[in-house]
Amino acid sequence: MDTTLNLDATNGCIAAFGIAINAGLAAGALPTVFTQTRAAMPIDGNLIDCTLAHATGSVGNVELELNLRFEEEALVSASLTLTPHRFRQLDDEAFYKSVDDRYRYHQRWLRSQGIPDISQAFPWGIAGVARDKSENVHLYVLYRKVPPPHRDAK
Repeated sequence: MDTTLNLDATNGCIAAFGIAINAGLAAGALPTVFTQTRAAMPIDGNLIDCTLAHATGSVGNVELELNLRFEEEALVSASLTLTPHRFRQLDDEAFYKSVDDRYRYHQRWLRSQGIPDISQAFPWGIAGVARDKSENVHLYVLYRKVPPPHRDAK
């Protein structure tokens, strides 16, 4: 398997698991390393048909967890968790104490990809670093929805 991991700041394309992940990717084009589930999810007050895809692997000495969300077959978001060796197998106390270091690690990786700020907007979408209530840290890429082509009324 290809062990490349990149995020192209010019177009939002993520290179991981041997494929290019971008707003034009279809869930059906994902390699078998991804597990997929379908679910109707509440988004902006509406139930939207979603496909969730998940893959794990390693890039050098870093474990990678990648989650993708497709809404009505369009890729709308990616979440990447990078775990270098020093953050693996931490007990609860060490895990919670390491949250700031894990956050900075993800920030440095994002900067190394040409995205200088914590949350940066681009024509293709937004990328940044986040942490949840459980102190898990991840990178996020939110792709802008492309409106459907205008159809003239007849």
